[in-house]
Amino acid sequence: MSSSNASSPQMSGAGAGLRKPVLFISWRMGECKEEVKGEAGLQNALEAEGVDVLVVGEHAGGDLLEAVSNGMERADLFVIMGTKTYGKKTSDLIDTFREMQRIKSSGKPFFLINMNPEESLMRFEQEAANLLLNLDTTAWERWEVGAKLPNKLVQNILAKLAEAVGKTTGTKPT
Repeated sequence: MSSSNASSPQMSGAGAGLRKPVLFISWRMGECKEEVKGEAGLQNALEAEGVDVLVVGEHAGGDLLEAVSNGMERADLFVIMGTKTYGKKTSDLIDTFREMQRIKSSGKPFFLINMNPEESLMRFEQEAANLLLNLDTTAWERWEVGAKLPNKLVQNILAKLAEAVGKTTGTKPT
């Protein structure tokens, strides 16, 4: 991971300087909390590169559905932490099943991190996730739960984010 922000995507053209690129992480809290929010986790690594990272977790006293909806609306790119039970229906309001459907229907780009256990042949436990995130036709990168952040993962996410920002502004990111 680079310690420089030189490779970080930035808004350019008419939107230059107005806001940092926004990345929304879709995740199952009970399966990869350390990988997302830990000291050496993905959120900190991306924020160190100048990215506005939205991670919605437990939302005591708040409206979880509103927080997720607003975050997804602001996002330039989604990062899906594809753990074993990603895509499971757990709530009538919001869960990764609904997030996954919204990501796919939004038309916005996403970056899939396959965190499934080796013994599952890298497939999701939830059949809906296997259908919507078909690993045979969707580009993905491997990061095993419990392993340290892969060396090039942050730079690969930044490259995808730069591409996404360039498409939404109609200009190349700087």
